[in-house]
Amino acid sequence: IYSALFLTFLVSGSSAQVAPSPVIAQVGTDVILPVRYTGDFFSLVWYREPRTSDSSYRIGLLDPNGNYFPGPQSTGREEILPNRSLVLTNYTGNYTVTILAASTVPAETTELKVYKPISKPTISSNDSTPMEFNDTVTLTCFASGIDISYQWWRDNQPVSSSGRWFLCNNNQTLTISKILRTDNGPYTCNSSNAISTNSSDKFFLNIRYGPELPKISISPNSTELSVGSAILFSCVADSNPPATFTWFLNNMSLNENGQNLTITKIQQNNTGNYSCQAFNSDT
Repeated sequence: IYSALFLTFLVSGSSAQVAPSPVIAQVGTDVILPVRYTGDFFSLVWYREPRTSDSSYRIGLLDPNGNYFPGPQSTGREEILPNRSLVLTNYTGNYTVTILAASTVPAETTELKVYKPISKPTISSNDSTPMEFNDTVTLTCFASGIDISYQWWRDNQPVSSSGRWFLCNNNQTLTISKILRTDNGPYTCNSSNAISTNSSDKFFLNIRYGPELPKISISPNSTELSVGSAILFSCVADSNPPATFTWFLNNMSLNENGQNLTITKIQQNNTGNYSCQAFNSDT
């Protein structure tokens, strides 16, 4: 990281102006730091650091005749235009440009802020498989760069702090308390600074829940069947991970597992109340 101090000594009655601060630019490109002045000047001196008393930090000096004298900090990527503005070519850091005038003229300062384009942001979670009603999830958006602002989106709608939803750390983190199955996403985050913006890939939460109360259907759809006919029982229950099922007849286990129960030839002893029990390995 570099900074540069632009030092100007002006005679009485002179004035100088620099570009409004800060000057925003992208790393690796050229930029001009304009200087506007009136009157005569003694010398213009640029410094890499704000150490005007230390000549080892000098980039270069310009005398009233337009002669330029490179200093120890000159890299060859600096150029002084005829109007005394400073051109920086393919620079890699932040420069602070300060004009110090005669004792009767106040000093003026401008800052050059150098940004790299923001990297593609990524989303991470403190819990990849939270349990509904029990867990709190914190999503974090990360992108490399400086002065980054973040914006969260869920189902293409902007997210704000409200109810169970909390944004903090300059919106870099999104916390969801008492997670619900409807909070699965997708989530995206946008990152931006003065020169660029970028968006993450979609992110989904795998929320564990259920099983809900199971429901039984039969085919054919009749509870009165003839001996020797066939019947298919099916059991469903909303669950994540998917539920497994056990079948019962008159509250006695049939030692049959699976979503379906088939009786190919009904007998008199198959009469009764059928039920299924649903469970999953997580909840």
